[in-house]
Amino acid sequence: APVRPFRAPSRYCAAPSQHQCGQLSGLARHSRHRRSSRRDCGPAQPLQPVHAPQPSVGHRVRTPPKSGTKAAMTRSPLPHGGANGNNGTPHRQKLPAARGKYRPTTREETTMSRMEHAAHLGRAAPGASLPMSDADDEPSHLGQFIPLHYHHNMLLDANRMRNFKAAIDAVVFKGARVLELGGGTGVLSCFAAAHASKVYCVEFNPDMVAESRRLLAMNAQGHKVEVVHADAFEYLPPEPVDVVICEMIHVGMLREKQIDVIENFKTRYRARFGNRLPVFLPTAALMAVQPLNQDYDFYGFNAPIIQFQRVGAEHPGATELGTPVLYGVMDFDETCSRDIAWEGDITIGAGGTVNALRFITKNILALLGNKGRTQDWLNDYLVLPLGTPVQVRAGDRLHVSFSYRAGGSLQSLARTMRARVTERACDSGA
Repeated sequence: APVRPFRAPSRYCAAPSQHQCGQLSGLARHSRHRRSSRRDCGPAQPLQPVHAPQPSVGHRVRTPPKSGTKAAMTRSPLPHGGANGNNGTPHRQKLPAARGKYRPTTREETTMSRMEHAAHLGRAAPGASLPMSDADDEPSHLGQFIPLHYHHNMLLDANRMRNFKAAIDAVVFKGARVLELGGGTGVLSCFAAAHASKVYCVEFNPDMVAESRRLLAMNAQGHKVEVVHADAFEYLPPEPVDVVICEMIHVGMLREKQIDVIENFKTRYRARFGNRLPVFLPTAALMAVQPLNQDYDFYGFNAPIIQFQRVGAEHPGATELGTPVLYGVMDFDETCSRDIAWEGDITIGAGGTVNALRFITKNILALLGNKGRTQDWLNDYLVLPLGTPVQVRAGDRLHVSFSYRAGGSLQSLARTMRARVTERACDSGA
C-alpha cells in the first residue's frame, strides 16, 4: 500500500490563524537569529490538546510552548516532502532513561558486506534489509567513518540535497562564519560558502579529507572552505561561528552520533566563547512510530527482518494499520538526552495483524521565518519486526512501548519493542 502523508491525530492539531505573519517575538531570546531578516515569522498557534493520552508513569509533561517560540514553530507532525507548512503541535514529554545499562563495544573492526554496512550506517538503498545481531555499537563505523563510495548515493539523494541546500540558503547570511562537523565530500560546506565569508569543514576520515579538498578546489566557492582533519568530538574553531552544520543523522537518532557530537560541542564551545551558541542546522528532529502489517514472505521464505523504506515511494507488502504517533522531539538548542523511551496507545484504523513498527524521523533543518514554515528533511523509514505479532480490529487501542539510546544499534531498539491490545473496539452489532 502507498505510504500516506503523516498527519497528526486531531488532538495534536491546532489550525493556524490568518494573523500569523507578524514578528516571531519568541525567537528574540536567540539573538543570533536577528542576523538574517529571513528569520522573521509570525507567532504559531499554541498547543491545544483535546483528549490527549495520559502520560505513562515517569513522564513529566511540559507546558505548551508560548506562541511564536521555536517550540511552536517546530510543532509540525511529519508530513512528506521537503519544505512543508506546519499543521499541528507535538505533545512534548520528558523522555525517561532507557532500561538497563549501556555497554558499548570496543571492537575496532567489523567485517560486513556492503549491504550490511550501508544499512548499519543508515545509508541503505531502498528496500535494503539487515539481520539482527547482539552488538549495540560499532564506533569505528559510525558517523565519521562513512566510506567514499557511499557518498555517491548521498549526492544523488534529491530529498536530502535539495532540502539541505534550501535550508543553508535561508540560514547562512552574507559574511557568516560557518562550521560543519563531519563534512564528508564537502558539499554542504560548499553550499554554505555561497554566502559565508569562511567555512571550517571538519572531517575525521583521512581519505575523505583528501577527496573533499580535491572536490572543493573544482568548485567556485571552494576557496572559502578550510578542510580540517580532526575529530568532531575534539575540534573547536579558532573563532566564534554563526552557524553549525552537522548531519550525522539516522532515523530515530540511532546508529550515528548526532546527539553526542552536538552536546559535546555545546559544552566545549560555551567554555571557550561564552553562552551564546550558533544556529544549528538541523535545528530539531521529530520522531514518530506507526503500526504496520509487513509482508515478510520472500518467495516462500519467511524472514521477519529489519528494513528501510524510501520516503514517498510505494511499499508493496506494507499495510498501515494506524496513524503515526509522535514519541519524541529533539531540540538541538536545548540539552538533548541520549536516553529515549516511550509508551502510549495508538488507535487502530484497520483490522489485521500488527507484526512491525515503522519509525519516522522528520528533521527540522531551518525555521523559514518570513514564510511561517520550516524547511524539513525526512529520513528513509525504518521498519522493525515485532517479536510477538498482535491481532487487531479497527478501533482497538494498541499499547506500544520501547526504549533505546541515541546512537545505539537498530537491534537495541528492536529488542525492547512491545505491543498489546489494551482496549477492544465495540462490536457494531452489540
